[in-house]
Amino acid sequence: MSAIIFGRPNVEGESVGAGEYAGVAVFEDGRLANKEFVLSMDNKGAEGAHSGYSTYTFENGDSLTMSFSGGWNANRGGGDYQILSGTGAYEGATGTGSFDAVENSWENADLYDGILTVMKP
Repeated sequence: MSAIIFGRPNVEGESVGAGEYAGVAVFEDGRLANKEFVLSMDNKGAEGAHSGYSTYTFENGDSLTMSFSGGWNANRGGGDYQILSGTGAYEGATGTGSFDAVENSWENADLYDGILTVMKP
């Protein structure tokens, strides 16, 4: 994980940033995927917006790459996906999805519940 955050000059509590992150996704059918993503964010105190690109690579090497955008406030965090490409079984895939933040007790970790609608040619 790496991130660069810059405070906005002369604006208290606001910042912009970009980062590269990784995580693990668990799918309903039990499959696991390594998730790598890059994002930019615009923090305005307790709320903000983000956008970026995410690639899910399954244990067999198949992958899905998508763009995402969304935001957060004191009550909610999440966003929407647009599938851009895929490899292996997902070659030529298109589709959409969404994700919402889920409360968790881990410090410095985020947990999301998501849904993808994948259409294969």
